[in-house]
Amino acid sequence: MNKKPESVNRSTNNTPANNAVLGLFFVGVIAVLAWFTLFRSDFRMGGESGQATVWFADAGGLRSGDPVLVAGVRWGKVEQISYDATISDTVRRIQVELSLDAPVELFGDHKITITDATVLGGKNLAIEPGNPGAGTFAGEWMGTTRPDVLATLGSVLEENRVSLREAIVGLADVVRNVQDGKGVIGALITDESLRQSMDEAIVNIKETFGQLKETSQEINRGEGTVGRLIFDAALAQRIDNASASLEAVLADAREALAEAREGKGTIGALLSDEAMADNLRSTLADTASVTRRLADGEGSIGKLLTDPKIAEDIEILTDALANGEGTLGRLILEPEVYDNLLSITDDMKTFSKALASGEGTISRLVYDDTLYLEIDRALGVLTGTLEEAREAAPISTFLNAIFLGF
Repeated sequence: MNKKPESVNRSTNNTPANNAVLGLFFVGVIAVLAWFTLFRSDFRMGGESGQATVWFADAGGLRSGDPVLVAGVRWGKVEQISYDATISDTVRRIQVELSLDAPVELFGDHKITITDATVLGGKNLAIEPGNPGAGTFAGEWMGTTRPDVLATLGSVLEENRVSLREAIVGLADVVRNVQDGKGVIGALITDESLRQSMDEAIVNIKETFGQLKETSQEINRGEGTVGRLIFDAALAQRIDNASASLEAVLADAREALAEAREGKGTIGALLSDEAMADNLRSTLADTASVTRRLADGEGSIGKLLTDPKIAEDIEILTDALANGEGTLGRLILEPEVYDNLLSITDDMKTFSKALASGEGTISRLVYDDTLYLEIDRALGVLTGTLEEAREAAPISTFLNAIFLGF
């Protein structure tokens, strides 16, 4: 009997009202977290530890609560903005109070700028402390406002409204011409044959690039002239040797030129020796005189070159030879004369061969020393006999005269 009320009490502790309270509490905590996340992003658990004042000529849409960035790091928020219309110094008419998480030290080249948080809106107050090498800054904080991107774009569009309108009209004309098939692009769009030609050109370009790729691969493999030039060590060595030889030739040429400038050698003598130069000029003058006399028909060679009668005689002679006239003509044209001459040369060849071999009297006279000695002895005897006869001639003459007297 007492157990039933206990079960009833336990069931009443989990009523829908308790669940609703628990749900509301959970939703409330989420809402507070969302509010601090979305609208109080500058919320921090500790107290503020730094204050600063910045002067501007224009707030540029900056509002209280906007973040303060130091070197791109969130460092606080804009606490208050005030405008003083009575101040004569316009660069100080906007006073912005900053609440910083920690004090910030500025240097001589620092910058304080109001910038856009995003393209769609929102502002940041950006502080660039600067380089410590520029020295510590101890004066008032002065800032500038960066122009709004959309406002700047709007002003640019406003200033160039006429040009933009003309550009749009021109673009419309271009589109119309393209649709009508005018111009290269229009022809490419509407002309089927031109489009096919472009397709063929593209195919040819692809093939060309394929061939270039294949050629580059052959070069990388060391094939062909270019590949051998790049990868063949022996060819490179030969080229190096050729270049070295060329350098040696150039060095010799430079040396020869230097010697020529110094008057050494034949060329140097031609360049520096006045006597040789005079001789050369005289020789050239004589050559010119000779050629002039030849041109004038002087001398045998000049007449040969210029006298028409000699030319006619030569023509007559060549005609006679061509017709087989005279000994030389018959020798050229008649086979019998040629055969006779050939027979005579053969006989002379046989005679010279017999003479060289020591056959015959003439050959023995030439080559046989015994025959030569006998002839020499016979000539000696004949000479002695003649001498004796010459010596005995006066005596015989005297005796003949005496005997004739009697």
